[in-house]
Amino acid sequence: MRNNLKRSILQSAGAVGFGLVIAFVLVVGIEVLSDFFHPFPTGLDPHDFEACSAHVARYPTLLLGVCGLLWAITAFVSTWIATRLGTVRHPAHGIGLGGFLLGMAVFNIVILPYPIWFKVLTPITLALGVYWGQKWARVGNNKESVASPIASDFRNP
Repeated sequence: MRNNLKRSILQSAGAVGFGLVIAFVLVVGIEVLSDFFHPFPTGLDPHDFEACSAHVARYPTLLLGVCGLLWAITAFVSTWIATRLGTVRHPAHGIGLGGFLLGMAVFNIVILPYPIWFKVLTPITLALGVYWGQKWARVGNNKESVASPIASDFRNP
């Protein structure tokens, strides 16, 4: 039983960790895309908060909309992966990862001067991405065919 418990814990941690890596890669890709269409001005110090805030305040509306949509897709994909790979496709894997991603996005939109529509819509679309990601990952989760390794120990002592 202990080996199954260890395997279950490692599978859960690995699923969330892999989902987090995927989210990181996708967010970096979104930021590279954003920088391509709205580059930092030459000579701007990326460590100067005021300069970065001024740069964010000048973001084109269309680019913000596309980036917000891509953030929601990132939340969907990463929570889908975490839930799908997690032990018995339990939604806690995706919801936990999604909660972390949502928290980081909210932190970002609170400290930077994004327009109000972006500050309202982004958390909503990210939450929807998390919800649908974990929900769709559980589709086809037949309790008999995808039984918990821990539960199988109790049925077959």
